[in-house]
Amino acid sequence: MVDRSSSLKSRITSEVRNRILEGRLGLGERLSDKALAGELKSSRTPVREALLQLQSEGLVTMRPQSGTFVFDLTAEEISDLCRLRGIYEAGALGLASARDPDGTVKALNAIVANAALALQDGDLDRCESLDTEFHETLVSLSGSPLLVQAYRSLSDRVRALRHRLPQESQRYSEAIAQHRRIVDCLATGRIDQAESEIVAHVGNVHRMLASS
Repeated sequence: MVDRSSSLKSRITSEVRNRILEGRLGLGERLSDKALAGELKSSRTPVREALLQLQSEGLVTMRPQSGTFVFDLTAEEISDLCRLRGIYEAGALGLASARDPDGTVKALNAIVANAALALQDGDLDRCESLDTEFHETLVSLSGSPLLVQAYRSLSDRVRALRHRLPQESQRYSEAIAQHRRIVDCLATGRIDQAESEIVAHVGNVHRMLASS
């Protein structure tokens, strides 16, 4: 039997999470459990439970005597987040290439190809989605559940931050070219160079976030 309260909490958590990731809720914006309950046609209890879950994911901050807010980060925190993301992705790349080099190249190549076609079609929303998919696929191919779990706590916040950047064809074109270089290095066995490329790529994202 399906636990209806658990299902409702999951649905609300997913909806609020998506609003944060897609920029529909602003960084630092105050969240009202009463208002959300009204919008989502729910009682306040599952909304509060959902917000607690999102707090554990780093997407929501609860401040005693102040309220509940969408997360926000200082410049130093963004720098630390991106630096750690680069470490995780470079590590994942090394694990994935050792575990299944051909499968890793094939999976990432397909994402890059789809992103290039989406850019040609002018579908920038799909470019954004495929950019996220590239990085999350790379980490999942590491075969390490612990690494995937640790990375998720970073990647959702990075995704939310990225959605605050302007959608520009040039930005996606450069990202796709960088992804292509990473895959090309993997395909030719230049693993150290591929790891350096992914760290540099994440560094580019940091610079864009820092200047936005």
